[in-house]
Amino acid sequence: MLFGRGLLNLPPLRERSDEFTSKDETDPPSKQNDIPNTRPLIHQTTAVARRSAAAIWRDPTYVTAKLILNIAAGLFIGFTFWKSPSTTQGVQNKLFSIFVVLILTVPGAQQLQIPFITNRSIYEIRERPRKMYSRSSWVTAQILVELPWNMVPGILLFFSWYWTMGYPIERAGFTFFISVVLIPFYSTTVG
Repeated sequence: MLFGRGLLNLPPLRERSDEFTSKDETDPPSKQNDIPNTRPLIHQTTAVARRSAAAIWRDPTYVTAKLILNIAAGLFIGFTFWKSPSTTQGVQNKLFSIFVVLILTVPGAQQLQIPFITNRSIYEIRERPRKMYSRSSWVTAQILVELPWNMVPGILLFFSWYWTMGYPIERAGFTFFISVVLIPFYSTTVG
């Protein structure tokens, strides 16, 4: 401890320290933030998307948790109301199963928050001050990379839930579109 204090009090180090603090006080931080990103937005988005896709691919627990949530929930909901008839109670059961499937966007969005916050911290601390990427390219890349990882579990949810409930085949296409495209898009962007 005493040795370190003695080094800090040496005249050459003290002069360099004063030089750095005077430069920081004379340069306003607004000039540093006005420097634009030099790369086009599409190149920035592509670079961030590749990095984010690799990060998700290297985290098997994150992907497995998404898959297990959707498959287990689909099977549980489907077999709870197995082949509900077209009576008043059966229609209520089918509507309630749709409600429960829509509620699955909440845990899906919560699973998304942990890696998103981690990536945002990396962006805020390391990349934004150095003007590596713009915020819009970073957010766009995060959404584009996350959507397929939410659509695949949506497909598995649909196949494990829809026909076990006894829904008609004629409406399967629209329900497939909702459970594979709209629900994952909602949980990725707004949720």
